[in-house]
This record gives sequence, C-alpha cells and structure tokens, in this order.
Amino acid sequence: MKRLFSVLLAVLLTAAFACGALADYDPATASFTAYDTGSSNVEFNPATGTFADYVQLNGQQGFAIFGSDGTLLSDACYPTMQYCGSDEPYYVVASEGDDVANRWGLVDGYTGQLSVPTQYFTIAYLSDRWQIGVVVTEGSESSYDFRASQDDGYVYYSADHFDVYYGGALVGTLERDAVDAGDPDYSASAYGDYLYVEDREGMLRCFDKALTPSAYPSEFGESSYSEYTWDGLHKGSNQQAFVPECTLTPDEVGNPYKTDGGILYDLQGNMVLRAPSGIYLREYEPGNAYIAASFDDKVGVLSLATGEEVVPFEYDELLTFEGELFHDGYQFLVKDGKVGAVNEQGEVTCPFTYSEDSVDSSLYSPAPVRVVKDSDGSMIVLSAAVGELPTRYADATVSYDSDAPYVVVEDAEGQVGVIDMYGNTVIPFSADQSVYGVEISADGSVLCVRNDDNYSYTLYTLTQPEAAPAADNAVSSAQESDEAQALMPQSLALEALTPQAEAPEAQTSEAEPAADSATWTCACGQEGNTGSFCPACGAQRPLTACPNCGYAPADGVMPNFCPECGTALQ
Repeated sequence: MKRLFSVLLAVLLTAAFACGALADYDPATASFTAYDTGSSNVEFNPATGTFADYVQLNGQQGFAIFGSDGTLLSDACYPTMQYCGSDEPYYVVASEGDDVANRWGLVDGYTGQLSVPTQYFTIAYLSDRWQIGVVVTEGSESSYDFRASQDDGYVYYSADHFDVYYGGALVGTLERDAVDAGDPDYSASAYGDYLYVEDREGMLRCFDKALTPSAYPSEFGESSYSEYTWDGLHKGSNQQAFVPECTLTPDEVGNPYKTDGGILYDLQGNMVLRAPSGIYLREYEPGNAYIAASFDDKVGVLSLATGEEVVPFEYDELLTFEGELFHDGYQFLVKDGKVGAVNEQGEVTCPFTYSEDSVDSSLYSPAPVRVVKDSDGSMIVLSAAVGELPTRYADATVSYDSDAPYVVVEDAEGQVGVIDMYGNTVIPFSADQSVYGVEISADGSVLCVRNDDNYSYTLYTLTQPEAAPAADNAVSSAQESDEAQALMPQSLALEALTPQAEAPEAQTSEAEPAADSATWTCACGQEGNTGSFCPACGAQRPLTACPNCGYAPADGVMPNFCPECGTALQ
C-alpha cells in the first residue's frame, strides 16, 4: 500500500546557508514529504527527480514515469526502461514488435512523454538539444558496426543511416559513411546550435540546427572535440569568432568566450576582463560568475563583475566539478597538499587540516562536502561552510550525481541516514537503509532511498516555505550595483558579462557646466572613447583618481604612487 507522510527536520542552525544550486533549502524551515512506492522495480532518474515503475496501464504491463509524489506522468508503458545517465533528463525505452533491433526510443524524464520514437538500435544523447538515432541492418562477422551476444554466439549489425533530432524534432538524416564506426556517441559532439561529426574517412563535418552543412574546410583526422580552431574560427558556422564582425550569439555556441593570456574576450572581440600583469586566465566555463587564474605557479579566482581578486593566489589546486566555481557559495581548494574551503569573500571556512590523499572519491564532487577516512578507520565529514563536523561515522559517502549539501552516513550502531552540511538530519536514521542505497537528484530536491527489509523504495521531496519578497528590492539592487561600480579598480574594471544600465546624467549648475567625463581622448588621437581601453590602440584609460581611496590631485596630474594610501597609480 502506497502512503504519504511528512518528516520534519529538527535542526539547530550554526551558520547561515549560502545560496547555490539548492537555493531554496533552509534547514530552519525545510521538510521532506515522503512517498513510499511499495515497489522494488523503481528506476530513479537523478537528472529529473522522477522515477520509473513497472505497472499495468491501458491494458498493458510495462514501465511508466511517475513524479516524486507518485503522480503518473506517462500515457503509455514500455517493456524495458532505464535512464540515460545521471545528468541526462531522458529514459531509454523499448517497444514490442517484430524488429528486435530497431525498437529503442527516448522518453522525457520531466513529462513522461515520448520524445524520440521507438525505432532505433541505439540513441546517442549528445546534449539537451541534439540526439541521434541509429538504424541498423543485418551485418556479418567480417563486416559489422555492432554486435549483440546470444546463446550460441553473436548477432552482427551494420549501421544503415542516422536520424538527427534537434529540439525534439527530426531535422534530417545522415548516410552510413557520415558517422565514423557507426557510433555517434564516439564520433559526434554538440556545441549549442551546431553539430560536429567525424565521418568514416576521418574528416570533420559540421552542421547547423537545420542540418545544413558548414563550409568549414576540415582536415584529415581532425577531432570533433574542439569547437574552434586555434586562431578562433568557429567550425560550425565557418566564421571568424572573437572579432567585431562575428554575428554569433552566446546561446548559439558552446563557449562564447576566449582567454588569451590575461584577457577574456566575447564573441565580438570585446574585452570582458583584463587581469593585471603576470596573471593568466584559465578557460572560462559558461555560467560562472568567476574565472580561475594563475600567478607564479599558484591558482586564484577573479570576479567577472568587478575583476577583483576573490581567492588570493596562494593555492595549489581548485577542486572543481566541470569547471564550476563557488557553486554553493563555497569553494574547496588544495593548499600545501591539504584540503580546505573558502567563501566568496575569500575567507577560510573549512581549515586546511587533512591531506588530499585522505579524502575519498568525493575529492572532485560538485557537493559542498567532502569525506575523509581517518587513521582509525572512522569517517570524517568536512563541510565547506563550517569545517569538520563533530560526529565521526562508521561509513559515509557523497553523491557524484548531485551538488546538494547532503552526506549519506552510517552511525556506530549500523543505522544509515542523510545529514546536511551542518550536521542536521535530513532523512531519519534506520537499520533498514544502506549507505549505497540512497540516490540524490541533481538539484537535491528529491532523495530516493531503498528499504533493505523489503527492497522497496521511498522518495523524499523537499518542501520549503516561500520567502517573503524583500521590500524596495529594485532600489536595493540599484544601490548595490552603483556601489560595486564605484569600488571597481580602474586597473581591472572592464565590461561585466551583463551590461549595466546607463547612469542618469548628473545635475550641474547653469553657471558652471560639468565637464563631460563619459568620454575620453587617447594619446593616439582616438576621441570619444567610453570604455576602459582605447579601441584603436588598446591603451588603458588614464586614471583621474586613486582606485583605492579616491584621492584626486588638484592639478589633474597623477603621481606614480598615491600620497594617501600608497597604491601604485602608474
């Protein structure tokens, strides 16, 4: 019998929770509503927080998709179903029919509806926009692309053609020789609106979202894993990127930024950030508000909005997952071979005590927690927010499928539960649960727990009261933006990734009109400049005041060093 019940968190807050992927999680008010499936056939999808279960639907038996509260999402069921991967929001399903080879399709994990029809031997999920279905014919032992085992040996198949889907719609078909080894999982890559495919002759072919080929001149043996050439040519559109003439937009490509030494450029060649001399920017990962950089063999982090140093250059390694920085408001790092964490102000929040060699497989987890095995065999939980938690555990593990602030732990009595990054109990401890029987959704809003007594599954869904909107939020945001601009150092200040609103014109007296400070003239003769660097020669806009304390010389001639605070001005 399926049942609903609610488990409230009894918590004592020791620190404020930083907003991140699970921005609405507040341990002071959070609760989890549990749904007992009563089934042992559950297939949980961490990407969507939904699950598949074996049921009878419309007179047929098979797998259908349900929401975490047990709501039926599918209008059909399938004899076979499994999720594509921990970060892919689809289930692979099979239909019944005479064609035992070409019968696979994709079901959307959010809606439960068929997205790619069940008529393929295999389906390559390249991105949320691009999927490729492979249609096969019978092959032979001497000529085949795929083989499947059977009781008396193997069955051999050769790729016949490839149906290409963009945005859930069939946009075209590629011939057999267009895909190397007949396997698009191996030979194809997707970058935004563009598809890159290596063919059987070792040539790279690029297509737009209508499957129109690019005029890009491929070279033999060129890999599909590089979106741009070394000199910035975008292969998918065959146009030069990072120059003013580029017509590409950020949504159309995989990575719309390029780093060149200490400068970050956008697609139109505008300098988004220029680091001080000697600092080298690492490749920018889209979606981050920060960028990693190196200086004198050490790593640090700069803010994209202000160019200011967020993490000082005194660390050996940034422990990131797919390049994300400060995903939950904290960043794990390595310093002198030891693991610790800092917040977005660069303050150490988890002391650097334990060696990176003592951290288990959670070292590069996206979650703001790490697990350390002590010399006595006990497990220590390191929280990026508060450091080492006081309780030691017999076992502990951090999910690689989720960046939520949870740890699955086993206490000294052999009971297993889930705690958050402050040590609060999220899922009650029970002897009927196992450390490796808990799955967590990517955003941390759903936890799927296997009950070892009867092998059924219970899903816990986060419920959180909505926070009241802050008064005068627009005014507050505008004030914060103005303050950030005022504090921005001239040596680093360039355009933020999000364009700022134009400031209102300053009021001046009629007797003495104010000078136009919005534009400036470069020493090379270029007039009407508005940015921090001259578009003609690249020279930096001359300082008119100290960026640190605001000192401005009466005669307008800037000294080499500020007489008030000592900041270098030249």
